[in-house]
Amino acid sequence: MGGNDMSEQLLVCDVGGTSVKYGIFDGQVLSHQGKFPTPATWEEFQSQLAKLRQELDLPIKGIGFSVPGTVLPDKGLIEGISAVPYIHHRPFVQEMTQAFQVPVTIENDANCAAVAEVHSGAAQGAQAAALLVLGSGIGGALVLNGQLYRGPGGFAGEFGYGMVDFSRRVSPTMSPVNVARRYNGSSDFKALLELAEQGYPEAKEAVNQMVDDLALLIHNLYVFMDLSLILIGGALSGNQDFSRLLEERVKTFLDASEVPHHPQVRSCAHQADANLIGAGVSWLARSK
Repeated sequence: MGGNDMSEQLLVCDVGGTSVKYGIFDGQVLSHQGKFPTPATWEEFQSQLAKLRQELDLPIKGIGFSVPGTVLPDKGLIEGISAVPYIHHRPFVQEMTQAFQVPVTIENDANCAAVAEVHSGAAQGAQAAALLVLGSGIGGALVLNGQLYRGPGGFAGEFGYGMVDFSRRVSPTMSPVNVARRYNGSSDFKALLELAEQGYPEAKEAVNQMVDDLALLIHNLYVFMDLSLILIGGALSGNQDFSRLLEERVKTFLDASEVPHHPQVRSCAHQADANLIGAGVSWLARSK
């Protein structure tokens, strides 16, 4: 574990559409990681967590959740919609606190990833940064003055709701899963990337269009907000070929628009662990 004593441990959970990842966080280090299929109902969800806590058999001082949707931490609610409908529009924090008798916090999953990167990842020391999470949709988060910026309604960083033109939104147009589905009905973008690298014309065209769209989004984020750092998270964050392609295209756009400085475009450091670490860091920040 880390340097903290056993009483300092948090249970952290990352709730997704297909699975719930979990771990124990001591303020620095993640351990006891695992996952279980996302339950079908709220009652099953609570029951599965109770069983997990029993199996871990560790002193837990709190639970931090990373969740999809628009999170209102002060109200303990999750607005919006997601692939896990039963977590929304209910007193989530209140019900979980009553069930487990420890302090509970919630934070949006993309915000958790950004918090983790600021805490101990690729955004340490960054004053102005954006995180783009590429997956089934396009999520995101904003860091301003070294702090997570959520906006008055908790909606800051929801880049996926942006419009490409009057008929197309960012998430359906640019997310890896949607690009792959439009190409051949499969959601496997990595397979599409391989076909493009092998020279298949239609696959190359699909990937190039997506990279162009993303590069334009990054260009606009930079010129609107003077962001020094753009982080790429999600399934593609560790893919060197894709990262190189995207960085080259962003540079092309920025050169063409004659902006004086260029942001750094980097992959997230924590990758698959970012949401769990961020859930723990968010809990610790709120307990101060």
